[in-house]
Amino acid sequence: MPTLYTADEILRLGLLRCLTTDKEMDRRKRSTNEEDFSAVYGPSPKVVAELWSLLQTTNNLEHRIHNACCIKDFFVALHWLRNYPTERKRKVELHISRMTARKWSWYYTRKLSALKDEIITLPEEWDTTFTMTVDGVHFLCNELNHPEYRIDTEAYSHKFGNAGLAYEIGISIFEQKVVWVNGPFKAGTSDKVIFEKHGLKDNIPAGKRALADKGYRKMEECVSYPNSLDTDDVRAFKEQALARHEIFNGRLKRYKILTNRFRSKHNTKYKPVVEEDQTEFVIDPDEDSEDEDDDEDGDGEEEGNDDEGEAVDEDEDQHLTDDEFKFKHDRHKACFGAAVVICQIEMTMGSTLFVV
Repeated sequence: MPTLYTADEILRLGLLRCLTTDKEMDRRKRSTNEEDFSAVYGPSPKVVAELWSLLQTTNNLEHRIHNACCIKDFFVALHWLRNYPTERKRKVELHISRMTARKWSWYYTRKLSALKDEIITLPEEWDTTFTMTVDGVHFLCNELNHPEYRIDTEAYSHKFGNAGLAYEIGISIFEQKVVWVNGPFKAGTSDKVIFEKHGLKDNIPAGKRALADKGYRKMEECVSYPNSLDTDDVRAFKEQALARHEIFNGRLKRYKILTNRFRSKHNTKYKPVVEEDQTEFVIDPDEDSEDEDDDEDGDGEEEGNDDEGEAVDEDEDQHLTDDEFKFKHDRHKACFGAAVVICQIEMTMGSTLFVV
């Protein structure tokens, strides 16, 4: 039987998990407790209660969490997505071993990301000419080794002046719903190329239009963008729709696992398994560490560093092999998917984008 919680129970259990006492909670206003909860975990208690319910009742049995799962471990994963602390810092803040925290962080992140296939879907048909807003977002990553040059210019992000990953997001204009996510791609791939060659263009029905910025010029058959021929009303409509999309992008960037440089290291314990032309990485249980504080596959911490230097130096020029880059793609995609699912449930539960 699923173990479900009310928003009040989630609020109390979440604050207890980050070492707030019942006496402290009783002394403060509820609004203060909720603000503290969101500062630590991201979404509100009501949204976390809904996420916990979805993880236990999803129609895809492979994506359900098992009955032995504990809500306290779910809080560890949410804390990690929201704050992206180094493992040593998380160990001190939550009083949890690094291996245990790592295990449950990735377990729940992947389960949340898997909900994306059910929640983020295109409608069977559109009732309006303008269907969705589409835009690309970039996130930092380390450099990929290039066979000839010092850096791979295809991964260069003009937004950061460094290597990055790009994702494509489509949001329904007239509903509180994300209808499309795609990626990751190397950040040097333009938004227009991603739209045209990687699926979304083919999903825009004839006679319908997506709204986008001027980076999508010369695609008038399926994209509309601000231009000098727009009337005042049309110009205002497009500006509001695109501004609404940027608000959603801003919500994603509350999660420091996306805004900080992704630190997850490649590890030989993760072996590529190829099945039906799809590659995923799985843990080899025979090689799993017996030491709970082993940091062989940590979030980028290096043994012997002091507390200020545990995280990978974000200015350090680190290069990845092709396998490492693919591994990091898969992990970053799971984190991105989890954040999108959380933000979508927030919109469903009342934290809506403004109506165009």
